[in-house]
Amino acid sequence: MIRSWLQLFCFGIFCFFIHVHSADAARFTGSYLLQICEKNQDDHELVMGGHATCQSYIAGIIDMHNMMKTISNDFPSADFCVPHDASMNELHNIVLDYLRSNEQHDDFIAAPAVITALFQAFPC
Repeated sequence: MIRSWLQLFCFGIFCFFIHVHSADAARFTGSYLLQICEKNQDDHELVMGGHATCQSYIAGIIDMHNMMKTISNDFPSADFCVPHDASMNELHNIVLDYLRSNEQHDDFIAAPAVITALFQAFPC
């Protein structure tokens, strides 16, 4: 029962964060996340509404990570512990800096890049 609910929940989260590039490829890639998270030198978003989308994606990854930790002690292997006083702007900048310097994530789903950035910044 819980496993079915969890699978449905995970599917719902996945669908919420999908960006469709074409009919045969539906995913929120590292390059797309970089594009929507990017800021200019004055710290202003380059894509209108990009900061809200970027921060919502990051918050979704953190929420899923925390939920999975409560369900299983085996999850995840890259465990991160974001301090309660960390602002979404701070997390946005951490992920943005990571994406800028790690192009290997460009063509892949963005979630592992977010997890790695947060793990490097806030290991438990």
